[in-house]
Amino acid sequence: MSDTRTYMARCRQCGWLSDPTTLDVAIETANRHRRQIRTHDVSWVPIKANITVGGVK
Repeated sequence: MSDTRTYMARCRQCGWLSDPTTLDVAIETANRHRRQIRTHDVSWVPIKANITVGGVK
């Protein structure tokens, strides 16, 4: 099962680092920012989720 969600790289100090993209690109963007500014905290956040409620998407 593939992950179809889109992700955005985020820095706690700078804010959003990229446009919505795939998980691999978001991770690379966050890691690149962390290497440039070592004191910043980065993460990647899913921005679209498929939620099933009562059997209906």
